[in-house]
Amino acid sequence: MLAMAPLMHALGYLMRRKLIRWLAWLLVFLFISSMALFWFTPASMLDYWLEKQQSPLQLGLVKGSWRDGQAGLAQFNGIDIGELKWQFGNYKLKPATAELQFQAKSPQMQVQGDLSVDIDDRISSTGMQGYFPARWLDLQHIAPWLFADGKINFDLKHLKLDKQAIPEISGTLDWQQAGLSGLVTAKLGDLHFVIENPVQTDNQITVSFSNKGEADISLSGTVSSDGKFYQLNAYAKGSADRDDINNFLQRVGQLQRNGQYQITFNGKLFPDEN
Repeated sequence: MLAMAPLMHALGYLMRRKLIRWLAWLLVFLFISSMALFWFTPASMLDYWLEKQQSPLQLGLVKGSWRDGQAGLAQFNGIDIGELKWQFGNYKLKPATAELQFQAKSPQMQVQGDLSVDIDDRISSTGMQGYFPARWLDLQHIAPWLFADGKINFDLKHLKLDKQAIPEISGTLDWQQAGLSGLVTAKLGDLHFVIENPVQTDNQITVSFSNKGEADISLSGTVSSDGKFYQLNAYAKGSADRDDINNFLQRVGQLQRNGQYQITFNGKLFPDEN
């Protein structure tokens, strides 16, 4: 019996190794099976899941799979974004991150690009381009009965949204044939915006802007924000035939030697938040 002890010990060791190896292969198989089940689940289940989650995104005429699908009709917060196509890319484990390529297109808007979303709801993008009507801008918290006109083209090179940190964003935005209507009517020409990443020293996003073309007012300046508060520093000059604009600039700005008015303003970015 003593002579059999080493043999029994060796057999037990081999059995344990085989069991561990078998369990490892079983886990790999279950993981691959679950991923395959996810990737090839009909896209109609995504529509069902979004509805259960009360998501602002609503889909219709859905076909394809969760991994590679499209919706003939799509709405976001009640806004028609037309046809939506998507394709999930690589899935990373540390941290758990899903990568997505998407395109939305309708007669009045278009957007395409990539998104990455991790388990902590951090959202990032290395490229997003498109356009949409300026009337989608909500100006009511700035000035009731004031509406934006024109078309907005955007090209974002970098985007990172994190609940624990200031947003990071860089790119350009062009507001073509910009204008305001409602209580005030004004042509703003073509407005060009350059958005820069936060400066490490003060953790602020800086947006510089200027306009050109036919306009009732010339504009240039910067807006800085730390995600909670903003500061505007702008220079403006109304056209000679717009007494209402020039009177307004006299009240809110300081006259400079070149005839422009300097306007400075700061406040809370989202007044309704505590």
